[in-house]
Amino acid sequence: IHAEGHEDGARAGWLPLCVLKTLPEGQRWMRAVQQWQAMDESQCSAAPGDMVIVWVSSRTKEGWTYAESEQDSEMKPGWLPVFCLAWSDE
Repeated sequence: IHAEGHEDGARAGWLPLCVLKTLPEGQRWMRAVQQWQAMDESQCSAAPGDMVIVWVSSRTKEGWTYAESEQDSEMKPGWLPVFCLAWSDE
């Protein structure tokens, strides 16, 4: 697959499929566009430019979605405000 770097679009090249993580149905990679610091264990943190895995169907009318973000070299699940994400329905 041909891909571009998410932080630097000038970095592009071919990647073998075996290095990519296939997400289950209903989950999608999205980029954080605004900082959010988790306020308790039920939330996850994100910084601008971070790529997070979002459970698309979990989006609430109050403006939250369930996501996983990388923290201390491991994925941490929790709730994240939708305004922090470049939301995409694609």
